[in-house]
Amino acid sequence: MGTITRQKLSILLVLFVGYVGFSIIFPVLPSMFLDPKLGYLPPHLTLSTRNILLGVMIAMYPLGQFFGCPILGRLSDTYGRKPILLITLFCTALMYIITAIGVELKMMIWIFIGRFLTGIFEGNITIATAVMADVSTEKLDKTKNFGWLLTFSSTGWIIGPLLGGWLADPTVVSWFSYSTPFWTSFFFLLLCFLILLLFFDESLDERHRKKHLHFSEIFTTFTHLFKSPLLRRIYASNFYFYVSCFIFFIFFGTLIYRWFNSTPRMIGNLEAYVSIFICFAPLTYSFLARRYEHYKTMAIAALGLAGSLIFVVVFPNWVAIWFTFILPSYFIALGMSFSSLLISDSCSKKQQGEALGLNNAIMVLAETVVGILGGFLIAIWLYLPYVFAVLCCFISVLFVYLYKNKFRKINHQ
Repeated sequence: MGTITRQKLSILLVLFVGYVGFSIIFPVLPSMFLDPKLGYLPPHLTLSTRNILLGVMIAMYPLGQFFGCPILGRLSDTYGRKPILLITLFCTALMYIITAIGVELKMMIWIFIGRFLTGIFEGNITIATAVMADVSTEKLDKTKNFGWLLTFSSTGWIIGPLLGGWLADPTVVSWFSYSTPFWTSFFFLLLCFLILLLFFDESLDERHRKKHLHFSEIFTTFTHLFKSPLLRRIYASNFYFYVSCFIFFIFFGTLIYRWFNSTPRMIGNLEAYVSIFICFAPLTYSFLARRYEHYKTMAIAALGLAGSLIFVVVFPNWVAIWFTFILPSYFIALGMSFSSLLISDSCSKKQQGEALGLNNAIMVLAETVVGILGGFLIAIWLYLPYVFAVLCCFISVLFVYLYKNKFRKINHQ
């Protein structure tokens, strides 16, 4: 196996495990918060209050990533990808222990803290993106590599909900409980740590590293990168697109639970089914990259997502959702990859980790906003988050076309 291939496989494994950890809790959260019989929340709380608390819990993980992504990205630009990845993987494994204990003891404060800290250390997902930029030699090669990132993260979305749904079901195995998925993620992370330690070769050349890093500089990433007018436009467009994406994914389980009173296993199975179509999306990337500039593909993704979300809420029955949930998955996959490509194309080698880290921070900021705001919106009306998502898609397209000349410059650098 060649060095580059080994680097790619190692880092894709990190990404896969990260998304398993992110999505593993989604099938169990609706029941934990909305079913008063389980005892995770006081039984007297109203459904509206439970929905709001559910949104806050969902926001804990991305809130941690919001702080972790740019900081870890900048650290990796200075000290290299491998050491920062190893440290964060070890710390993430410890955080899963805290969360699992909190779930077993039904102590919500531990679960909240555990998810927040897990999000901080799993900001290392941004380093995986930077590694793919490090090993890409040309534009088409980068497009394919970023497609692989999406495929493995989507596979994590498939495995995560399946694990979360099945491992939390005591009818499958008598000793399974809601904490079992977290213990499983802990062991996955230890395996991932060993594989990275043994098989991953540093991808960032010494001459492309930042020479010095003062402690205070770690926290200036946001203002430093936002000085670029071009990056500001891309980050703004990406933010609104990400809001729409996470409304679909985060409240997926709540929608199904409210429609059909579904079990965690049913929700997990449907989430896994939808994620399969995300895995196949990169097969179209080379075709699109040869025919359209990246900003045009982003506009196609946002408009397609807006239209497909409308179909999701118009047909709320078990037969229809096996078809209507496919299109949003494809357009989300398309936009997620090409939004990162726009950022990567606009930066030098020395800025890849930092700029992509901030983009991931923008992504998880959108996720945090969705978790908190969405909880209030869905408490008002079940479909209100989806109306908001469609609006955000159009705002994303508006940013793209208001500044299309800026975006075009990327393709000619």
